Amino acid sequence: MSCAGFDELPAPTSAAHFHSSCYLFVGLTASLRQCASICESRGAAPVCPSSDEENDFVWSGVAMNGRHVDSVWLGWYNESGGLSCVSPGADSAYAAAKASAAAPVRGGSAQAPCLVAVAAGASAAHSSDWFESSCDNYPWSSFKASCVCGAPHNVSLADDVIARMEAPSEA
Repeated sequence: MSCAGFDELPAPTSAAHFHSSCYLFVGLTASLRQCASICESRGAAPVCPSSDEENDFVWSGVAMNGRHVDSVWLGWYNESGGLSCVSPGADSAYAAAKASAAAPVRGGSAQAPCLVAVAAGASAAHSSDWFESSCDNYPWSSFKASCVCGAPHNVSLADDVIARMEAPSEA
């Protein structure tokens, strides 16, 4: 697959269980909304890994490619008791299994609406674990998560869905 005009990496040719065909690291963003906006302007959406192979490729092949990153916004979010992706067609069964082990990020609360990929300990250069997080202000106010876009996708989140995810949870 050619990623001409997208300026980044195509999925490996053996990528049978990848949600995206092309990937682009766009830098640090303060929120899933900001990441989605940047991706959408490029005809893409924040990544929603749909297999361990895709998750590892996004982390080591795209996000960590010549850079050091601590975390990546994922396009997966909790809503109505299940996971949804900001773009249609991603494998929610994989995401549900991966996210079932997700813990709140330090400072986050249980059942936070968004997910971030964070370095996986000793194998940080090759893989990531998923953690629940707020969507608008990563738990450390001065910290921003990386944004990786996957194409070709369109962001299907309505502004009201994003606003609900960013709202403080009712205690």
